[in-house]
Amino acid sequence: MATDTAGNEKQYKIEIEGSAKVIKVDFSGSIYSPSIEDSPEIMARVFDVLLESGAVQKISFIQREEYVYSKAQADMLYQIV
Repeated sequence: MATDTAGNEKQYKIEIEGSAKVIKVDFSGSIYSPSIEDSPEIMARVFDVLLESGAVQKISFIQREEYVYSKAQADMLYQIV
């Protein structure tokens, strides 16, 4: 995981998969399944990450399973931000 300017560990990382920029957000400590469309808190967290990282081609949530949002969905969220 990345660290912020204060040296604190961020709960996401940015990876390059081929030519795609992918954000992977860690929700392993959460008791709920992460969902942008069902949770205002998750949406706010993704907005914060997008503001820091810029446009991406994919957003992936890591928990017990991996939840992936497509490029079209990631573009829509970035436009909102």
